[in-house]
Amino acid sequence: MTRNDIATILAGLELTDAQVKALLDANSADITKALSRQKDGLTAANEALKKAQETIAALEAGKADAAALQAQIDQYKRAEDGRAAAEKQAREEAELLRRMDAALDGRGFVHEKLRGIVAEEFRAALADEANRGKSDREVFAAVTRDKGYFANQNPSAEKLPPPGAPDLERVTGKEAFRAMPLQRQFLFARQNPEKAREYLQD
Repeated sequence: MTRNDIATILAGLELTDAQVKALLDANSADITKALSRQKDGLTAANEALKKAQETIAALEAGKADAAALQAQIDQYKRAEDGRAAAEKQAREEAELLRRMDAALDGRGFVHEKLRGIVAEEFRAALADEANRGKSDREVFAAVTRDKGYFANQNPSAEKLPPPGAPDLERVTGKEAFRAMPLQRQFLFARQNPEKAREYLQD
């Protein structure tokens, strides 16, 4: 507010220069105080905004850390689930082989590769509802009956070819032996155990 503004507002009043100056000074002081309060308020607002931004940044960083931690936890859980599944499978496999070995009654397979094949057949037979209530020996006997799986069993005469059968005589190497059907490999192994062992070596 200027001196002229005051003169207009207070027209008709006899004011000295000192009084006008006092009014101007008072008005200026009010304006200065108002500006100071405004500046202080703006400073406080800026500080609050800065703190809010820092808080938001910290929260965002925390979210990222939490996501990374959760991903690591999930990875550990998957690894533990895999380990537990593998351990369970190993226990089941060991139990299956224990039951099969008990049912073998000391017999040996024509060659060791048959053990895994027969184990899978035995596993499937044990799971078959038709075999519920049967003993392991009964189930195993049904799985292996007349299949020539064992080295120390007497083969049925009708299962063996006559001595000197051409298809067995022509076996002259490992590849030829392995190309034969599995049953023919069994028969060859009974007639030529040393050769069969040689051909079965990896």
